[in-house]
Amino acid sequence: MLNFDKIQTIKDKNYSLYFSFLKIMIVIIKNTNEIFEGAASKKLKNHLFGNLVYWIISSKISI
Repeated sequence: MLNFDKIQTIKDKNYSLYFSFLKIMIVIIKNTNEIFEGAASKKLKNHLFGNLVYWIISSKISI
């Protein structure tokens, strides 16, 4: 039989890693807010990192 408690623990660890990554990303965004203002943000939206930042902001994750 599978140990479901162990599987759930692995899942929880993955989620906590995911959310800690998101928290780090949000801290970076808050600290570099000037970069994302004005024309720079329009250029960044075409960039991969810009798309990632845009996705995080638009998903409105409450931490």
